[in-house]
Amino acid sequence: MKIAAIQMNSTLDRDANIASALELMTEAVRKGAELLVLPEVFNSRGDGGKLEQRAEPIPGPTTDALSEFAVSNEVAIIAGSIIEKSEDGAIYNTSAVIDASGAVAATYRKINLFDAQVGNPPIKESRLFSKGKDLTLVEINGWQIGLAICFDMRFPELFAEYRRAGAEVIVVPSAFTTPTGEAHWETLLRARAIETQCYIIAPNQCGVGAGATESYGHSLIVDPWGKVLKEGSEKSSEAIITNISKKRVQEVRIKIPIKL
Repeated sequence: MKIAAIQMNSTLDRDANIASALELMTEAVRKGAELLVLPEVFNSRGDGGKLEQRAEPIPGPTTDALSEFAVSNEVAIIAGSIIEKSEDGAIYNTSAVIDASGAVAATYRKINLFDAQVGNPPIKESRLFSKGKDLTLVEINGWQIGLAICFDMRFPELFAEYRRAGAEVIVVPSAFTTPTGEAHWETLLRARAIETQCYIIAPNQCGVGAGATESYGHSLIVDPWGKVLKEGSEKSSEAIITNISKKRVQEVRIKIPIKL
């Protein structure tokens, strides 16, 4: 299967962000991509202000636009994350899977919220979002794919659970900051690939966007051996694309049998 990780520099402008995502996805489809993975908060990225006003249901305006694209192009999309307003009014940082029929096939609400002081002002997602509870494993084109978001990558037990459940690919859409990215981004993602013997697909935000915190870029696709197959630039919106192979997953797991 050919996968595209879409790197973006999203702003607060939902319509502009969706238009940018559609343009990048169109480019990826022209190159043969069958599964498109968008970054965290791809449709509205800012400093947390007026979050409730920016939140939307799933399905909702953003997933509707992606569903239309999925049907027109016969592709699946993992909508990195959307600021979701649930039926009970809670706000979640939520990834949505849209299959080639245009249906929202699955969702994942970010479990591990990013509370850290890596710059000024500090970041405290737990003041903005409710915490998700459940892992989500979904089948796309015959592949078992686990869903995670950004800060989740620091919790190897979450990834081990996906491997035990049968995952062959784990996606990690992110808005990973530059200070932590320079220190930890590649190391963490390669470690999660090596530990689980899964492909890791990690589209990241880049640039400063609407907030004061700069995102690192350098989107990555890592194979089950921990080899970086594709890496994005530091500051450009772009699609990085590669083929993934079930044979490669099997080869690695035969070489070093691991029971998690």
